[in-house]
Amino acid sequence: MHSHDMLTLCMGTLLADIGMQLLPERLANKRGPFRRKEFLAYRKHSDFGVDVVSHYPDLDDRIAGIVRAHHERQDGRGFPRKLRAGQIPLLARYANLAYCFERLVRSNGDGCALPPAKALTKLYKQRALKFPAQLVIELIHLMGTYPIGSLIKLSSGEIGLVLEQNSKEKLSPKIALLTDNKMAVFEKPKLVDLANQGKLKIDRSIVSSYRSKNAVNKLAGGKDLDPRNYCFSFFGKRVGFGSLSFRF
Repeated sequence: MHSHDMLTLCMGTLLADIGMQLLPERLANKRGPFRRKEFLAYRKHSDFGVDVVSHYPDLDDRIAGIVRAHHERQDGRGFPRKLRAGQIPLLARYANLAYCFERLVRSNGDGCALPPAKALTKLYKQRALKFPAQLVIELIHLMGTYPIGSLIKLSSGEIGLVLEQNSKEKLSPKIALLTDNKMAVFEKPKLVDLANQGKLKIDRSIVSSYRSKNAVNKLAGGKDLDPRNYCFSFFGKRVGFGSLSFRF
């Protein structure tokens, strides 16, 4: 994919739900299942969004296609036009997958957020229904065994947060250390590249994923870890978790 296509995809995904601002607040902030009339009103936000971006003629036309079709499904059961498979614009398929992944890992205050690895598993089970199967497989390959945002336990006993994948060594990503080997939480995370530890005194490797709410893994001081509470710069890239989230 060329850089211009990537820019268009990123812009379209960021603007995908811009039509939500024109919905009544009770619909825009709705949690849980919709009644039929509510859903019919809710799905109009796609057309509202297209109308909004149409006022900016300098935008790539494909952005409007993403805004219009990012809720369409591979099996034709999406909205607003029930497009199927190849009828859905290519960039809209990417945007839909990113949108669904974000929804799975982002908590809406009801405690239903999934760890990134489990979110990928759920997307894989939905392949051929919501998304092209190959697209989901490529996302899993890109994200790695321990996706960005995953909490992991190291051979040293420390707990870390995956920040960036290593394309050549999938089991050695760049991480932020959140605790020491006695599971005491650091005030400031420490950045480590597991693929390039050099002369560090501790040889760290990933042992397993870490579930912060598991009573067996109680942290020192009774604290809990939530990857969404961390936001910092890493190798010139901004990585954020928390109430301010970016879809990509």
